Amino acid sequence: WEPLRDLPVRRQSLRTVEIDSGAVLAMGGFGHDGEGTRSFSDVFRYSSKADVWRELSGLPANRTQFAVVRDGDDLWLLGGLDYQ
Repeated sequence: WEPLRDLPVRRQSLRTVEIDSGAVLAMGGFGHDGEGTRSFSDVFRYSSKADVWRELSGLPANRTQFAVVRDGDDLWLLGGLDYQ
């Protein structure tokens, strides 16, 4: 075990899933936007080879506290909520 580079944003309740060896997605989450607390739709990809987080296209809607399941090449996001 060793720590990863910090996420580029401050969040809690993100959901993560390994998509390739050494590559992880971190999605959604809950945090502060400068005015108040809310859910986010952000998606970040971490590469262990480059030790870098890269922002990808976001989820279709803000989401936190959901489950993510990998089925082959498909990812299923189940449940959760949009806290506003």
